[in-house]
Amino acid sequence: MLKKLFIIGAVCLTTALPPALAADGPARQGQWQITVKTEIPGMPMAMPPMTHTQCVSDENAIPQQAEPNQECQVLENKVEGNRLTWKMVCQDGETRAESAGSITYAGDTFAGAVETVITEPGETPMTVTNKMTGKRVGDCR
Repeated sequence: MLKKLFIIGAVCLTTALPPALAADGPARQGQWQITVKTEIPGMPMAMPPMTHTQCVSDENAIPQQAEPNQECQVLENKVEGNRLTWKMVCQDGETRAESAGSITYAGDTFAGAVETVITEPGETPMTVTNKMTGKRVGDCR
């Protein structure tokens, strides 16, 4: 269970923004404030929302913060108008996290969600939902 919680934290960070934020995408480049609310069915208490800021630029179009020994791969990513969708998989030893998400941009804001299924040998798969909101707060520093 502890390893699953470690993976959940890494998945929350990894999926805070989708992997399709190129200059021609629907997101404006710049500094974004992102709030992620994690929901885990069966968890005795709710996790508090996490807020962080991140620079989105041509050089940092795929924000991934994988932990040591964790390998993440983007399987699919699509831009349709102002909506981004993606699928990715992260592997940490025998623990696997498969994610699918979408974000819809509206100028300097976005809203979206990522659903992640974490599987570990001998354990029941765990589904984690991250609901996200973001707002552009300025230029990158």
